[in-house]
Amino acid sequence: MIQALVSFIIYLVIQIAIFFIGFNVMKKEDKLRYSDIIQTYVIGQMTVFALIQILAVPMILLRLKFNILYYSFMTIAIVLLVLGINKFVKNGIPKISSFKGYIKTLTPVTIVFLIVAALMILAQFLIYFFGQHLDEDDARWMAEANDALVYGDMMTRNFATGEYVGRFIMAKDITSPWPMMWAILARTLHVRTSIAIHTVYASFELIVMYMIYYLIARELFEKKDSRFTFLIMVAVINLFYAGTTFTQSVFSMVRIWQGKATVAAVIIPLIIYIFIKINKENRLGDWLRLSIVTCGACLLSGMGVSISAIMVGVYGAYNIIAYKNWKRIPLWLLSIVPGAIFSLIYFFFKG
Repeated sequence: MIQALVSFIIYLVIQIAIFFIGFNVMKKEDKLRYSDIIQTYVIGQMTVFALIQILAVPMILLRLKFNILYYSFMTIAIVLLVLGINKFVKNGIPKISSFKGYIKTLTPVTIVFLIVAALMILAQFLIYFFGQHLDEDDARWMAEANDALVYGDMMTRNFATGEYVGRFIMAKDITSPWPMMWAILARTLHVRTSIAIHTVYASFELIVMYMIYYLIARELFEKKDSRFTFLIMVAVINLFYAGTTFTQSVFSMVRIWQGKATVAAVIIPLIIYIFIKINKENRLGDWLRLSIVTCGACLLSGMGVSISAIMVGVYGAYNIIAYKNWKRIPLWLLSIVPGAIFSLIYFFFKG
C-alpha cells in the first residue's frame, strides 16, 4: 500500500515536471489562463514523447543497452525541467487566473453542465484505475519492455520465448519503440510495467484526452455552457459507442495505453486543435509545436508515423494555399520530416 502511494505521488510530481518542460516551447504569458496551463502540459507530454523517440531509435539501431537510453533521457529531461523552471521564474512568475473569479463567470446552467461533464470524466477515470482489459498486443509490448528492464536488450530478443537473437524481429517496433516508454515509466515509478501502463498511465492519459477536447471546444464555442455540453457529448460517445474494436470509444476507454490507441485518442484531436489555432492565428509557435507533436506521434506506433504525416501534409497544404502562407512552407515541411525519416527506416529494415 505504501509503495503504491509513493509511486502515485512520484507520477503526480512527474506531471508537474511535464508542465515545466512544456513551458520551454510556449510563449511568455503575464497571466496564465486555465487553457494555457492545459496546453502547456499537453505540449510538455508531446516533448517527452519526442525526446524518447529521438533517443531510442538510433540507440536501438546501434544495439545499445536500455540503461544508456534511460539515463540519457533522464539527464536531458532534467535539463529541460530546469530550463523550463528558469524561464517560468526569469520572465516573471505569471499569475494564474483566479478560480473564484472563473466560477463567478458561470451561470447556474453552465455549472450544472460542468458538474455533469466532470462526473462523467471521473467515472471513466475510475473505470481505468480499478479495471483492466488485455489483448494479444499487450503480450508483445510487455515482453519487449520487460526484456529492456531485466536484460537491458532493446528489441533484440524473441518476445515469445525471451531468447536473445541479436536481430530485430519487428521492424515497426524499431521506428515506434513505444515499449521503451513503458520501461522508462516502470523504472521511474518502481512498479511493474503492467501497473505503470494499465493503471497509472491509462487513467491519466484519459484525462489528457479530455483536456485536448476542452481546448478544441474553447476554440469552437464562445459560451462556456456550449464547451461543457461538447465535453458531455464526447464523454457519452466514449461510454456507449463501441460498435467495433476500431471505434474511438474502444481506443479511448478500453486500451488507451496502446500506442495506436493513444494516437486515436490524443494525437489526432491534438493535431486538429493545433490546425484550428493555425487557421485562426497563424502563429509561428503553433507551427513549431506541430513538429514536436508529429515527432512524438512516431514513438507511439506505425499509425502515428503515417497518420500524423498525412494529416499535417493535407491540412498544412490547405492552410498554405488557402491563406497564401508561403513563408510557412519550411515549417510545414519540417512537420512532415519525422514521419518521412522513420518511414524510410521502417521500409529499410522491413525489406
